[in-house]
Amino acid sequence: MVSCVVFLSKNLDLLLRRPQASAIYLKTKPAVSISPIDQRNAQMTSTAPQLQPAETFAANNSPRRARWQHEITKGEFELYQPASSIPLNDLSQLPCREQRKAAFKLALRVAPGETAWVDLDPHTRELRRVAAGGPPLAGFRYEQTASSDQLVLFAKHDQVRVNGIRPLPMAVLETKDLIRLGPQSLFYLTERVTPYSGPPTDAMIAAGVRCAFCRLAFDKSTHILTHQCGLAFHDESEETHPEIPESDRLQCASRLAVCLGCKTPLSREPYLVWDPASIETT
Repeated sequence: MVSCVVFLSKNLDLLLRRPQASAIYLKTKPAVSISPIDQRNAQMTSTAPQLQPAETFAANNSPRRARWQHEITKGEFELYQPASSIPLNDLSQLPCREQRKAAFKLALRVAPGETAWVDLDPHTRELRRVAAGGPPLAGFRYEQTASSDQLVLFAKHDQVRVNGIRPLPMAVLETKDLIRLGPQSLFYLTERVTPYSGPPTDAMIAAGVRCAFCRLAFDKSTHILTHQCGLAFHDESEETHPEIPESDRLQCASRLAVCLGCKTPLSREPYLVWDPASIETT
């Protein structure tokens, strides 16, 4: 009875802030022996923040607003061109997802900090890169700011259109934009994100970044997974923490099907923020 009371008093604060973790942290252990796991739990308890609604936490803790985000974010903007043999008004008639994907081909990929000047092949109407000194139709630059990642369009020809409208000489594009660079030359814009999976960086720890699920601050002993909206989650496994029993691992990412902030599926593999094959046209 004494050992149980001592253990409960030591972990009560954590249990109040993370009731869903009670099955993980409520374990009867002798009070005379403090294991490394107990020490770890006690340390997390002392730094546990006040509980707040998931939506509020997600809105106020997006790493898109933090400088450390650029250390771990790996994103690329991509332009996809519909296959010339399939008119746009026939895409909705392709029932198979593989067929719909085959209706698009990657035309251009722009990495962070890169500027790509392009024109159209006169025979195939496909996008091709040109030297900076050449006569391009347009340019695309990947810009990273303190708040977001953006693709900037430099329109060099009056036939360039964005969603059917002639843009300014310099315009910021958004995912799902339809870009026309000439007759029968349409391109859909999307972003490919590679989630970060690994230990939190020094900048994250210094900033006091917390898991969006359990609200505990990250430390060097854990393993995390980031998402496209900037939130991060504990992602400990047998591979990353073989010395810790499964019931004591922080597996917040595995408990979620979708992100608490943007409500899109969590993934450990690179993925498109929006898939052009998902468009519906008539």
